[in-house]
Amino acid sequence: MARLLIETLAEFGQCGQFLRRVSPVIHVHGHQPLLSLPNIRPCILRHASACICNGTLRPAPRLLKHNALERYTAHLCVQSFASLHEGAVASKRDALRRTNSSDDIVTFIKDDEDLERFLKHVTELLSTPDFSKVKIAKEDAESKVEELARRLTDMKAEPRNIYAFLRSNPRVLNTRWDVLMQNIQYLDELRLFGNRALLVLDRSPKIWNAGLELLQQRVRRLRKLGLTEGSLQRVITAWPGVLTLKKNRLNGSHEMLKKCQFSGRQITEIIISSPQVLDSEPADIEHRFQYVYFSMGLQSQADMVQANLFKYPLEHIQRRHLVLEKLGIYEMPNKQGKTRVDNPKLCRIVDCPDARFAEKCAGISLEEFQMFGRNLEEEARRKEDGEAGDETDEELVDYDDTRHR
Repeated sequence: MARLLIETLAEFGQCGQFLRRVSPVIHVHGHQPLLSLPNIRPCILRHASACICNGTLRPAPRLLKHNALERYTAHLCVQSFASLHEGAVASKRDALRRTNSSDDIVTFIKDDEDLERFLKHVTELLSTPDFSKVKIAKEDAESKVEELARRLTDMKAEPRNIYAFLRSNPRVLNTRWDVLMQNIQYLDELRLFGNRALLVLDRSPKIWNAGLELLQQRVRRLRKLGLTEGSLQRVITAWPGVLTLKKNRLNGSHEMLKKCQFSGRQITEIIISSPQVLDSEPADIEHRFQYVYFSMGLQSQADMVQANLFKYPLEHIQRRHLVLEKLGIYEMPNKQGKTRVDNPKLCRIVDCPDARFAEKCAGISLEEFQMFGRNLEEEARRKEDGEAGDETDEELVDYDDTRHR
């Protein structure tokens, strides 16, 4: 890391003041075991550039040729879960903040003094209104908070993230404590270190009280579905609910994907990109598949996997397909699979934001696309009301009032 800093300073030609400016950023990444130096370096350069330019992202002259630097490092921030700056540019005031001030939350623990000061800040949370609902003795609450903070610190979680987790989840102290600590240990064994473990605990409170055997069974099942090291951690972090998902639910969605003739490898790719599909109703999975297969005439499972089809609801797919049909941009293929127009690929239709779809695929403005969506919803609502009215009329016709005379 020392050589990395020297190279960074040499490239920018700055003095020791520059090092103090970027030190909070360096601290965030200092304990990210999944990152390598080549990955850390461009991220430091990006944030350093922001610090020098008073919080405005203006790449230094030597970085102007790297057009993809901002996108790459922003992606790195998200993937590394370094949430001190939440993947955004730090302001100059935040970058210059000293972490040894007694009034600030500790951002980097380098010695026992920092640890004690951090634990003091954490235990002070017990006097806040949110923690007044915790129905345990004060001594027990302080002991639990300190134990949890120490454990997460040992796992290299960033102190500010630990503080934010405890502040937003006071009911964690009411859990079965031995079970919680055992599950945290299991997350560590799964190589879900630090901030990733915090994300899992924050996104899925069910894990706090879940039995260790249940978590182990779900992990074994995911491995049987083809998830290996790296992809397993990615799925759990993206959707921790998979660890507490009911067995019948998981098996039902898996069987439906097989029924839709996806190969084992394709099912693995679907789970990695869209893990929530495992919690979908089998009928919902089938409806999305059948709509693309029959209504859109696309019969390639590989294209569906590439388009992340099961990441989106049926209404999302249907609305975009219909707008392209009305504009004459999409046409149902004939029996030979041919069309008079060049249909856009499924991934361009489904797997992109509304603004990009409207501009690049449909060739209309975002406002026009949103208006079409509202009209479509209104049309569906009128159709439902009409069907309900028809059912009422049929009931009145069938009603025989002679029995009540």
